[in-house]
Amino acid sequence: MSIDEDFVNCEYYVVEIDKKDLRHQYLIQSIANLDFPGRTPNINKRWKWLDFFIISEDQNITFFMHDDTGIGVQFKNKQDYENFKNKFGYLKYEV
Repeated sequence: MSIDEDFVNCEYYVVEIDKKDLRHQYLIQSIANLDFPGRTPNINKRWKWLDFFIISEDQNITFFMHDDTGIGVQFKNKQDYENFKNKFGYLKYEV
Protein backbone atom coordinates (compact mmCIF):
# COMPACT_ATOMS: atom_id res chain seq x y z
CA MET A 1 0.00 0.00 0.00
CA SER A 2 1.26 3.52 -0.76
CA ILE A 3 0.67 6.87 0.88
CA ASP A 4 1.61 9.95 -1.15
CA GLU A 5 1.39 13.26 0.73
CA ASP A 6 3.38 16.41 -0.06
CA PHE A 7 5.61 14.59 -2.56
CA VAL A 8 6.64 11.96 -0.04
CA ASN A 9 5.99 8.43 -1.17
CA CYS A 10 5.73 5.84 1.57
CA GLU A 11 5.09 2.16 1.08
CA TYR A 12 4.30 -0.32 3.77
CA TYR A 13 3.81 -4.05 3.86
CA VAL A 14 2.46 -6.32 6.54
CA VAL A 15 3.81 -9.84 6.68
CA GLU A 16 2.42 -12.29 9.18
CA ILE A 17 4.79 -15.08 10.11
CA ASP A 18 5.21 -17.57 12.87
CA LYS A 19 7.93 -16.48 15.28
CA LYS A 20 9.78 -19.76 14.77
CA ASP A 21 10.26 -18.71 11.12
CA LEU A 22 11.68 -15.27 11.99
CA ARG A 23 15.45 -15.17 11.60
CA HIS A 24 15.70 -12.49 14.27
CA GLN A 25 19.50 -12.45 14.64
CA TYR A 26 19.91 -11.96 10.88
CA LEU A 27 17.23 -9.26 10.81
CA ILE A 28 18.71 -7.34 13.76
CA GLN A 29 22.22 -7.47 12.27
CA SER A 30 20.86 -6.36 8.88
CA ILE A 31 19.09 -3.37 10.43
CA ALA A 32 22.20 -2.46 12.46
CA ASN A 33 24.18 -2.37 9.20
CA LEU A 34 21.77 -0.03 7.36
CA ASP A 35 24.23 2.89 7.42
CA PHE A 36 27.22 0.75 6.44
CA PRO A 37 26.84 -0.36 2.80
CA GLY A 38 29.92 -2.60 2.85
CA ARG A 39 28.83 -4.65 5.84
CA THR A 40 26.80 -7.78 5.57
CA PRO A 41 24.13 -8.77 6.15
CA ASN A 42 22.54 -5.55 4.97
CA ILE A 43 18.99 -5.04 3.78
CA ASN A 44 19.42 -1.49 2.50
CA LYS A 45 20.07 -2.39 -1.11
CA ARG A 46 17.31 -0.52 -2.89
CA TRP A 47 15.66 2.00 -0.56
CA LYS A 48 17.13 4.92 1.30
CA TRP A 49 15.13 4.32 4.51
CA LEU A 50 13.54 1.20 5.78
CA ASP A 51 11.64 0.84 9.01
CA PHE A 52 10.80 -2.54 10.47
CA PHE A 53 8.27 -3.05 13.22
CA ILE A 54 8.01 -6.45 14.82
CA ILE A 55 4.66 -6.88 16.55
CA SER A 56 4.27 -9.70 19.01
CA GLU A 57 0.59 -10.36 19.54
CA ASP A 58 1.16 -12.97 22.23
CA GLN A 59 3.45 -10.68 24.27
CA ASN A 60 1.59 -7.44 23.45
CA ILE A 61 4.70 -5.50 22.43
CA THR A 62 5.94 -3.71 19.33
CA PHE A 63 9.67 -3.66 18.63
CA PHE A 64 11.23 -1.03 16.38
CA MET A 65 14.92 -0.83 15.54
CA HIS A 66 15.95 2.25 13.55
CA ASP A 67 19.61 1.36 12.99
CA ASP A 68 22.65 0.63 15.16
CA THR A 69 21.86 3.55 17.50
CA GLY A 70 18.90 2.16 19.39
CA ILE A 71 15.50 0.56 19.55
CA GLY A 72 11.99 1.41 20.57
CA VAL A 73 9.67 -0.91 22.41
CA GLN A 74 6.00 -0.13 22.86
CA PHE A 75 3.75 -1.96 25.29
CA LYS A 76 0.02 -2.50 25.25
CA ASN A 77 -0.33 -1.74 28.95
CA LYS A 78 1.63 -0.67 32.02
CA GLN A 79 1.90 -4.21 33.42
CA ASP A 80 3.64 -5.44 30.27
CA TYR A 81 6.06 -2.51 30.59
CA GLU A 82 6.73 -3.36 34.26
CA ASN A 83 7.38 -7.00 33.36
CA PHE A 84 9.85 -5.88 30.70
CA LYS A 85 11.64 -3.58 33.16
CA ASN A 86 11.90 -6.41 35.69
CA LYS A 87 13.35 -8.78 33.11
CA PHE A 88 15.66 -6.32 31.33
CA GLY A 89 16.29 -3.72 34.02
CA TYR A 90 20.03 -3.79 33.36
CA LEU A 91 19.50 -2.11 29.97
CA LYS A 92 19.79 1.65 29.60
CA TYR A 93 16.45 3.05 28.58
CA GLU A 94 14.49 6.28 28.44
CA VAL A 95 10.77 6.75 28.80
